[in-house]
Amino acid sequence: MAIVEIAVGKSKYKIECDSKEKEKLLSLASILNERVNHISSVIRNADEKTILVITSLMIMAESEQNQETQITETKETPTAEAESDSSLINLKEITKQIENLINKVKNY
Repeated sequence: MAIVEIAVGKSKYKIECDSKEKEKLLSLASILNERVNHISSVIRNADEKTILVITSLMIMAESEQNQETQITETKETPTAEAESDSSLINLKEITKQIENLINKVKNY
């Protein structure tokens, strides 16, 4: 077992993990930290917990969209044009959800 220290936003966390998973955990933590820092720069007046919740919700929305896309893709094989349109629609929907979350936080 290894203890890994990761930085997310302004905080540091020590997490115990299998030695084999250390590099993967560090990589994921780095990605999470980048996303948290990006959201922090967009929503300047929110506290760290709120930023973490928003980031988590965004990741969950993206994951849900990816799962829906995978299910749709297994049911039918779209043309390149249809696939491009579908990706654009998903990106627009995710952007819309993020903007709604940001507006709710700003109005809070």
